[in-house]
Amino acid sequence: MNYSEFLFVQLLMANSAVVSICPYDEIWNAYEDIYNDYEGSAFNVDDKGEYLCMEEYIDTYIQKIDNTFRKFI
Repeated sequence: MNYSEFLFVQLLMANSAVVSICPYDEIWNAYEDIYNDYEGSAFNVDDKGEYLCMEEYIDTYIQKIDNTFRKFI
C-alpha cells in the first residue's frame, strides 16, 4: 500500500459510517477495487489536489461504496 492508497482508505473510513464499522480485514480486501475505480475516473485529475479529488469521488459514490462494504457488517 502506498501513500495514495492509505489516504483513500482513511477518507473512506472518515466519510462512510458503513466502512468505519467494517472489520479491517474486510476493508483491506475490498478497498482495492474501489481505489482502482477512482484511479480510472474523471475525478483523478492533476489540476486539483489528491485529497480533494478523492473526497469528490467518495462524496459522489458514497451509496455505491456503502453497498460494497455493507455485506461485511
